[in-house]
Amino acid sequence: MRSRPPAAPVRAAAPTAAPAAPPAAPATAAAVAASVTASVAASFAASFTGAFLIAGLVAALVGGCGARPRGTEALSDSIRSFNDGVRWERFAIAAARIPPPERAQFVDEMDERAEELKITDYEIVTVDARGPREARVQVKLSWYRPADGTLRETHALQTWERRGAAWLMVAEARVRGAEMPGLSEPALGAPRAAEHTR
Repeated sequence: MRSRPPAAPVRAAAPTAAPAAPPAAPATAAAVAASVTASVAASFAASFTGAFLIAGLVAALVGGCGARPRGTEALSDSIRSFNDGVRWERFAIAAARIPPPERAQFVDEMDERAEELKITDYEIVTVDARGPREARVQVKLSWYRPADGTLRETHALQTWERRGAAWLMVAEARVRGAEMPGLSEPALGAPRAAEHTR
């Protein structure tokens, strides 16, 4: 009987290596710049967000120390609201800054005056606080009559009083400049800073 030739020893197959990844493309300058920009922007945003939060907290704490009592309005807000209302012929808004019994008459008078003259601008010249409940405010008004178109300037003195939580304009008169329809003239011999009625 014929013997078979011995079988070749079986060897375990060596594990095959995964195909190598293609070499990475060299980074372009634009890609590097974009990566750096994104990183810097994120860092910048994080630091500024923190800075703004801290600044806001400090402002709230410091601002709260000198804040006016709840329910009261600032004199400057009242002055601006009144004079803006007159300037832009929003007389109902302006009337909210004068004593309640005079409001309806004020709106009627301002409506009539608006046909006769137009205010082009105003400037708050001085605010003279006289204690916590009274102030004198000098306002420069620029205006013209549609009939002649000549621009004029008038300085008016407004007297403001705090009544309850609100600041109200209680008197207004011309102190210098062109005479202006609807604006009272100071009494003869009265000092310029004295209170005058509208």
